[in-house]
Amino acid sequence: MLFRTDLAIERAEISNSGKQIKSFKETHGEITINRIKIATEGEAQKLQKPIGNYITIEFPNLINNGGDCSLTENLLAKELTKLLPENKNCILVVGLGNPKITSDSLGPITANRILATRHISKELARQIKLSGLKNVAVLCPGVLGQTGIEVSEILLGISKTVNLDCIIVVDALCAAETKRLGCTVQLSDTGISPGSGIGNHRKEISAISMGVPVIAIGIPTVIYAATIATDLTEYTPDFNNKLTELIVAPKDIDIITERAATIISNAVNIALQPKIEPEILKALV
Repeated sequence: MLFRTDLAIERAEISNSGKQIKSFKETHGEITINRIKIATEGEAQKLQKPIGNYITIEFPNLINNGGDCSLTENLLAKELTKLLPENKNCILVVGLGNPKITSDSLGPITANRILATRHISKELARQIKLSGLKNVAVLCPGVLGQTGIEVSEILLGISKTVNLDCIIVVDALCAAETKRLGCTVQLSDTGISPGSGIGNHRKEISAISMGVPVIAIGIPTVIYAATIATDLTEYTPDFNNKLTELIVAPKDIDIITERAATIISNAVNIALQPKIEPEILKALV
């Protein structure tokens, strides 16, 4: 049965591996945090996800009001901080995706709201009363169809010339359940294979390929029509049917993407600049 998803929590549910894979759950008001650790090759093969840590934060639907967005941002920032290397003097934040396609524009919109600081000298930071700024660089590399260059090739070139300590990639994801569209954020320390959720695999961006830790952050914005049909009608997908290739997004995807990008960018800025007050960070972007 066709259930394509980028979310580790859904892969565990679909494969009935929930009780076999180490997982932990905690709640903060309306927000739920699920942690899954894939520890062995057997578990990785069963879930079709690399060995590593996957954190899923579920929050109220962004179309309504998104609940307490500041709480979501702070929780996301704390989880991201746990995944960051201790030595984080220079971080590259990468917004993956096509900015011209609304459901795929989460990465670029988020990246445009990250505070880039690598060009600011310590003396200038002191003069403008922002001492303690960490070096952060930001990149929106576009997609292969626009540039003719794999994103992994671009990042590998940068990592060879810039002394990076970590790469954070932000991308739109694919879900297997409509209830998780636009109200679930996944973090992982395993990197990412852009487009894998929609069957458009590109070269992976990971610690192995980049030579530095890679943290992936994403929110599901699309789902396969065949998945919805299966849920509603017990329809069995015909892999020769065009329905299996039809991908859909919520009708309010523009609002979802905009608000999701705000949550992620605020959380990333908070995590990368712990010595600067969040309100000041928001004013600087």
